[in-house]
Amino acid sequence: MAVTILQEQCRGCGGCLPACPWGLLHLSEKDELNARGSRYAVLADVDACRSCGRCADVCTAGALSVPAKEAAHALLDTDGFPPHAGCQLGTLASAIARVAEKEGLSERLVLFKQSASEVGIHIETHDFDGPEFFEAALAFKREHPDRLVLIVSPSAKKQSTEESKRRYQKLSQESVTLIDTCDWFETAPGFSQGPTVSGGDYLAPLVEEGKASFIARGMLGTPEDVRKTERYIAQALRYQDEGRPYSLVQVVYPCFYRLLGRPQRPLEAEELDRVRTWFATYVAPSRTMGVLLDRKDAC
Repeated sequence: MAVTILQEQCRGCGGCLPACPWGLLHLSEKDELNARGSRYAVLADVDACRSCGRCADVCTAGALSVPAKEAAHALLDTDGFPPHAGCQLGTLASAIARVAEKEGLSERLVLFKQSASEVGIHIETHDFDGPEFFEAALAFKREHPDRLVLIVSPSAKKQSTEESKRRYQKLSQESVTLIDTCDWFETAPGFSQGPTVSGGDYLAPLVEEGKASFIARGMLGTPEDVRKTERYIAQALRYQDEGRPYSLVQVVYPCFYRLLGRPQRPLEAEELDRVRTWFATYVAPSRTMGVLLDRKDAC
């Protein structure tokens, strides 16, 4: 069976097009829009599709599904996805759902986050308007040691980045899993000068002090990136299940909406491609990706 495309859910970001090894996906014509006012992905040849799932891996809107991963797709709460085209918080939600389904964790997993972190999944979720989500998650874990606590901690602005740094530096033996969403970038107009990333590399001190069980940094731009990040999240949750000290997975990605000046209209695939190229040229090479710390003997 071929990939299923939910055209009304699609934001038209175009991120899935290069993911297809056979070039079977394209966007609808510019005058063919869905109810969101967006172009949408179209499968050119249903019979040629091999349902490899690469396009679904990178989808930011939960609009693509393949038979082998339908159970994970059913965990998505797409009403809780970001409204802007290309926002990779949607990709992150799908990655978490696939890990939860594959590892059989959906009944034990509990998500803590701020409401602004639009990671929509049909698992037990505790949303907070402010930064109290973090302490609430730690308290919940102390009261429910058998549950797996996943904390999505944003580093999207200077203030939230500094808050994240302070929180992480205080952690020691807490057995929780953190996902640090590092998407705050500033640059000169036209993205010609490269990025200034708020807070610098604040994972380095955590790696050096060695209190964590596991620290990794990943991205979500390509199917290969997504699958690596899924492996990092899965490993972090396994360590929590074994009662080890905290694990942290940082996910680095661009905020298209901010970098394009917060336009009050649907974002076009062509302008998103310009940001993707800038990100791949300037940001990705400036950050060490992969496993940064893995204390297999931590307890």
